[in-house]
Amino acid sequence: PNRGRHFLGGEPVHCGDELELRVDDGAWVRGRYEWNPAAGDVRPWLHVGGDAVQLDSDSRLRWPRT
Repeated sequence: PNRGRHFLGGEPVHCGDELELRVDDGAWVRGRYEWNPAAGDVRPWLHVGGDAVQLDSDSRLRWPRT
């Protein structure tokens, strides 16, 4: 975090942004980024389908490929 904001590839990440997460089998899955430190969130989440994955420093993320 940098002053309450995360950055990916030098660009700020905003709540609701779509990102891709690399999962254990090497695939990339697309999800919606959420993080609200004011509500007590220590780490951000990525909502993928009906699941929410809590992200950490080992999470590999990228901006979606088109």
